[in-house]
Amino acid sequence: MSMSMVRARGAVVGAAFAALASGAQAQQGTINGRVTDASTGEPVAAAQVMIVGTAVGVGTNSEGQYTLRNVRPGTVELRALRVGYAERKQSVTVNAGQAATVDFAMTPAPISLAPI
Repeated sequence: MSMSMVRARGAVVGAAFAALASGAQAQQGTINGRVTDASTGEPVAAAQVMIVGTAVGVGTNSEGQYTLRNVRPGTVELRALRVGYAERKQSVTVNAGQAATVDFAMTPAPISLAPI
């Protein structure tokens, strides 16, 4: 087999894998939203939004916005965490190829430290 045939086969196999990968990604969904302070409406930066029971999560930006990409379709439970705020949870149904929006309004919670 000549080198040009090997390269051609490699290109075809590579294109097939790329098509499969992009098809698998198209079957996924996206979750986006905003995390705010419930009492002021101000954005909560650096909050962690994650899918419960997985290692999938992301932090919010300075505007309190987040996006979780490549989420498997179905109903998932999200959890938002930030120091100084009470934990919030919400369920959402993710559809293939679509974006779902989940906003969190977080309630401030005092932090208690143990005396030394």
